[in-house]
Parts: sequence; C-alpha cells; structure tokens
Amino acid sequence: MWQSKTFNRRKIMIMFVLILLAVSVLIGRLVYLMIFCSEYYGMKAENLHERERDIKAA
Repeated sequence: MWQSKTFNRRKIMIMFVLILLAVSVLIGRLVYLMIFCSEYYGMKAENLHERERDIKAA
C-alpha cells in the first residue's frame, strides 16, 4: 500500500513536470513570434491586405 502511494505521487509529479514543460515551450514560441518575428508577419499581413488584382470586364 505504501509503495503504491509513492508510485502514484511520482507519476503525478512526472505528468505535472511534462505539462509545465509543454506550456513553457508554447509560451516561449509565442514570445518568439510576437517579439522577434513581428515585423515579418506584419509586412506579410500588410502585403496581403493591399494586394491588387486585375478584373476583366464582362
């Protein structure tokens, strides 16, 4: 019984650490995209917004 409680606590702690690591990676990726790549994606959005097309008359 005692060994089972310790094993369950260890599994819960491992899962907590893995989830915390995954959240940290996602937050790091978000910071990278928002701070370091903001100019690139801003220009892409502006170019997409201002795109011109020729429309042939009927």
